[in-house]
Amino acid sequence: YIVIPRGILYHFEITSSGDNRFLVMESAGPVETPKRYRNEYGQLLEHAPF
Repeated sequence: YIVIPRGILYHFEITSSGDNRFLVMESAGPVETPKRYRNEYGQLLEHAPF
């Protein structure tokens, strides 16, 4: 995963000749995982689908 904060200019140079796939998400606020998938320190649990 690559997290790019809003307002940052970026440029990707794709050098592989294979099939490239991207998932782009934009959000007006923070993106958080549900609490049921995190431990008391905020780390993702092993069964988390993320």
